[in-house]
Amino acid sequence: MDNLERKKEVNQIVENVEKIDRLQKEALCPEMRCPTICDTCLVTTNNTVPVTFYSCNGAPFTIRLFRCTDVDSPYFRIECIRHDRYVTLRGLFRENGTFTLTDSYMILDLECVCALQCYGAIDLEI
Repeated sequence: MDNLERKKEVNQIVENVEKIDRLQKEALCPEMRCPTICDTCLVTTNNTVPVTFYSCNGAPFTIRLFRCTDVDSPYFRIECIRHDRYVTLRGLFRENGTFTLTDSYMILDLECVCALQCYGAIDLEI
């Protein structure tokens, strides 16, 4: 893959992350219109699109969640994006198909990301 193709790929990922970030913020302010992303729309009852980011070697990025036992999780809520490159992520704990918001955060450089997986929109206590 040449540099131009990689730059286009990164731009697509950044655009999707920005859309998800905007969607989640709009869900917290129901007077704004709800666009779609990843074939899902956040309605006023949902405020989060869980996501997993993958590196170019196909491995998911994970975050260490400090709970009763330390757990690594590939699930995140996008909190904000800065400089069209860095995204602040909040870790999500998933158990029996249910996501729970945690107090674990990380910043990810989107230039290190090659793929983004979106899950169905959910409602979390923010």
